[in-house]
This record gives sequence, C-alpha cells and structure tokens, in this order.
Amino acid sequence: MFAAVLLLQVCISLADTEGFCDYPMWNIPGVGTDTRCLADAIPGEVTGCPKRAKQCETTTVLKSGETCTVTCASLPSGAADPGSEVWKCVGGTKFILTSAAIVCPRVGTPSTNPDEYVEMHTDVQCSSRKKVSAASMLQNSKEICPQCKLATKTASCEAYRAGAKVDPETFPIRLGLPEHGLPEEIQGVMWLTKQKTSSALVSFAQSDDGGGLSVLDSNGVGKVRVSGDRVWSFHDLGGNFDSAESAELIYTFNFYSKTAPRKAQIHPWARAKGIALGSWMEWLLDFEMDLLQCPLDPKTSEDPYCQDLIPEFQDSFVWQRKSYMFGLQRTNADYKAVQVIKADGTKLPAFYEWLKYCNQTEQGSTPGEFHFHEVDNSKRCFEKKSWKCLNLGIFCPVAGSSRDVTEAGGEAEVGILGKSGKFTASLKSDASSKVTVEMDALRQIDANGNAVGNASLSLTTFAAQEFTIASPVDVKMGVDSSVSAKKIRSTSWVGSAGEFLVETYAVTSSGVVGPDGEPWKVVPGDVKFNIGLTKWTFAEGAEFVELDIKMKGKNAAAIAVPGKANTLDLGGGVKLQLTSKITVDGKQVEMPAGYPKLRTVGGGQVFTFRFPKFTDYLLYDPLLGMGQSAQGIVVSQAAGCTGSLYSLLFAAFLVKVTQTM
Repeated sequence: MFAAVLLLQVCISLADTEGFCDYPMWNIPGVGTDTRCLADAIPGEVTGCPKRAKQCETTTVLKSGETCTVTCASLPSGAADPGSEVWKCVGGTKFILTSAAIVCPRVGTPSTNPDEYVEMHTDVQCSSRKKVSAASMLQNSKEICPQCKLATKTASCEAYRAGAKVDPETFPIRLGLPEHGLPEEIQGVMWLTKQKTSSALVSFAQSDDGGGLSVLDSNGVGKVRVSGDRVWSFHDLGGNFDSAESAELIYTFNFYSKTAPRKAQIHPWARAKGIALGSWMEWLLDFEMDLLQCPLDPKTSEDPYCQDLIPEFQDSFVWQRKSYMFGLQRTNADYKAVQVIKADGTKLPAFYEWLKYCNQTEQGSTPGEFHFHEVDNSKRCFEKKSWKCLNLGIFCPVAGSSRDVTEAGGEAEVGILGKSGKFTASLKSDASSKVTVEMDALRQIDANGNAVGNASLSLTTFAAQEFTIASPVDVKMGVDSSVSAKKIRSTSWVGSAGEFLVETYAVTSSGVVGPDGEPWKVVPGDVKFNIGLTKWTFAEGAEFVELDIKMKGKNAAAIAVPGKANTLDLGGGVKLQLTSKITVDGKQVEMPAGYPKLRTVGGGQVFTFRFPKFTDYLLYDPLLGMGQSAQGIVVSQAAGCTGSLYSLLFAAFLVKVTQTM
C-alpha cells in the first residue's frame, strides 16, 4: 500500500498546479540535495548543485508567495561565508529571487571529488538506427538502455509548420509505422491535450530503448518509457520532465487486441524506484483509454466525449483518457490523445491545433518549444557513492558490463557468465573440485505455495538474463576485516520485479567470517558468494520469493553425508552444508520449515530456497569451502560479513508527473 501511494504521487497530481511550486529543494535554480541535482545539464559531466535549501528539504509543495532561504552547500577552508538568498514561489513550479544573489563554489564533480563517484556503463552502446535495422536492434537489445545514455533535446514547434508532411527520419518524435506491428489506431504521432507544461507529443513507435520497450506484442500489450528515446515529449523542462526521468517512469498499455484496439488499460511502473502498480491496484489508481467512435456530426452523439470533439480532430483517431482514484472518476483530469501525424508523415488538421497550443505562454517557460530524450552514446554516466559506500564499503554502485569474467583469487578460480549469471568455482590445482552454480528460476508465491503475479515478476529460466559484471577488486572481510579476498559483483534486473545480485569472493588468506557466536573458518581457495534481492515489487497475495539454484560438483548427484545433518557431498572433496538462515531487512530470520529443499527435476537436482516477503532487501550469504576448510562447503547466512552486505535500501521520494498518460 505504501509503494502504491508513492507511485500514485509519481503518476498524478492536482488538476491545477498554477498556484503551487513542486520540490523547491530541486527546482530552485542552483539548488539540490546531496543525492540529486536537476542542474546537471552539461553532457558527460556531473556539475553538482552548489546551493542548498535546508529550510525546505522536507517540503514537497509550496504555495504561491511562500519563500525558501538558500545557502551554500559547502565552502573551502578559510573562505568567507556569502550568507543567504531568498526565493519566492510564483506558481507553476517557478521561483523568483527576492534578495541579493550569493555566489557559491561548485561542489560534487568527478574532477574535484573523484573518489566520490563511479563511472558507470563505460562500454554500453545503446542501439542506433543509423547503424542497424529496427528488427536487429530489437532482437539484440535485451537490456534497457541506461537512462543516463539519453540526452535532453529541444525542438521548435514552428520549425515543422511548413509542408504537408514531416520527414519521418528527422522529426523529433518517432512515427509509429505499420512495420512496427502497430494497428492504424495507434500509428503516427499523438498529442496529449490539456497538459500545460507536461506531456506534448508521444508515440508508440519502436525506439532504441531496448529491453522490450516500445514493442507491441501479439496480445496488444506494450511498454513505453516516458523519458525514452524519441517517444515522449514535454512542453517545458524541469518539473514533470525531470520527475519522470528520475523515477524512470514506464507505462504498460494493454490494448487487448493487436489488430483492432478499442480500449486500453494503463499501468505505471517507476523502474528506478522499484514500484509498479498492476491490475490488483486498480481500486486505488485506474488509468483507462477508449477509442472514440463518433458519428459524422459529433454533436448528435450520446457520448459526451464525442459532443465536445472539435472539427479539427475529426480526421484523427482520438482516444479518451480517463483517470480514477478509489473508484471515482477524476473528470477534471480527463483529456484526449489525438493523432496529429499519420504513419506516412501527413500532418492532420489536429497538428495545427497543437502548434497553436505549443506557442501559448501557459505551456511554461519555453513557449514554442517541446523537449524530449534521444540516445546519445557519447554521454558518460556517473553515480555518486553514498556515505555508506565510502565509509563501510556497502551500498556501492556497480560499474561493469555483461562480458564474461574469469578471475583467479589465490588458489581459487571463479568464472562468471554475463548471460545467465552462471558461475564456476574450482581450485587451480585440482580440476575435480570444480563446482557449477546456476540460477535456474525465480517466482513469487502465496501463503499456500501457489505462483502469483504476471510473467514480468518471475523468471522461468535465467538463460537469457543479462548480468552487469563489475571488474574484480581486492577486499577485506570477516571478523576484524582480517580475511583477504578477490570480489566480483554482478547484478541483473528481473523484469518489473526488482534487482538481483550475485557476489563471489575468492578467499586468499585464512581467517574467520560470520557474526559473533557463529564463526566459520576459511582458508585460501574457499569461495564465498552472496545472493541478494532489492527494490522488489510483489504481486498481490505474494508472501514469498522462491529461487531455484542448481549446484553440481564431480558427483552425478549430491549425496547425503551420514551423521551430518544437511550436509551433502558434491564430489571432488567438496561438501555442501545447507542452512535456513537468511537476512531480511537487516534481521536474521529462518526460512519456512522444510527449506532449503533438494528436489530432482528432469534428471537433475535443484535446490529451492523460499525467501519471505521483505521491504528493503534480502540477503543469502553462502560459503564454498573450495580450499578444504574445516567447515567444508557451507551455504549459510552465518558466513556473512559487514563488508559484503547487500542492502540497497529503497529510498523513494515523492515526485509528481502532472496528468501524463
């Protein structure tokens, strides 16, 4: 319910925001917080916001006339304090300076604070239609293009007035085409009316976003990223433009038919926040869209939405957008999605109505312009480390790629596949010690063990799953940070469910890992690995996440060791001891009785782990005793250590995207 309320605030707002200013801590010029700065507008550089509005950091909305006092974020040693300045809300998320301005030094740039940032996605190249066909792009781009690889672009509305057609190749918004598998009802370009500073022109065309976005499947279902590659635009910068980007807002459209759509159900997903609202939350927030089928004289229709159809819209396909909260229609939020450009580039009469609307001053601070995103592979991506990452070695962003990685750590060698996340561990001196660990399947289940949720919340196989693998690093872990190891971290996003983590540690020195009272000895050659889940979206009725893992050594099957509970012999001198301990939101708990469970499936053995529902994160922290440590191979939360803790806590903030689709 809490997540639903957060996303509700991501997707809708008051019908009239002219007398208010959203998020002063980000929207006052030059002002930001330690974790977010909307002024980062220089391609390839994180500029930082040099000012802070501490007085207003907990205020999401100011009324017109209210003020915020602004000071410098930090000052060099010995520098004079310039004091403060005052900004007043004048409505429409606009602020004016009512005092003398102060000058603050720029802070938080990679050039001045290089240790505080990680450069991400250094070898990521999002598809470009200049180089590959649409078909090959969609086939090869299994992962969503990182949001930081999309640049903000601005176009003049009047630049496209002349001529009867637009050029499909150069028009800022992609044109939805028949060859994209789109029915005529949603081809071309649509205008979302009555949006003021918010949404302008949008499209269901195929894009370079990858990851299955902007593709209509055989059932008439498709996902569109609001801040995606030339598929959505806004009349003004800041405000909703930035909020949609920060949340990485994605809409799922279900048209119920790929060939003759007449109705659509719309579900929002704030991908960056790990929040999604599906059919189970329609009682709270319900977005619908109906194709208007009006007579030649709309005034004679019994449909009130046809009666107000202006003549300029009658040559277009027109969809009526309706929003419901708690089952009640918000009629003041109704608007139309009107086709303004046909698939062949022909400009319809509705296009010129949009031009008039675009040029009006009520559309924000940039009348006559519209703004969108476009893939730009030259952009560099930086992510600032949290203080926990800097000081404790946790919460650290992963900088890497989906390449395969093989790394030797002392006596052990670990190999990880960028596709599937499967890894092997063995002693370099003994090939018979090789163990293969393969993530097999993941699903959400209810209290009775029944699978729940749609396909985007589960995986029937990890075979095609792309993992981002960080470069190996040397770390210290265990009691008193006395154990040396070579760590490799890999992460993958599971559909619309959340983030999945696998970390491997090739131990290079002897010592003890684990919390007080439950120590485990390790020696060079041991390999510890962690499994973590975070930013998770649970289906209605879900109480557990079940994870299937295949772990196989030299033996054809794991053999129970007599006299040792939960201990299995994998062959090659490797033994496996299971435990039911896991870490859920920072607390150690037990799995349900009977888990972990060893099952025989299709002639092979599968270990099934049943994880309880969690709020922030879940961690399962195993140890592979490849070095013939006294404890053998132990799969145990007790092997955990502070330095390897994976707890990317959910830190949602309230944003609003005014009346976007």
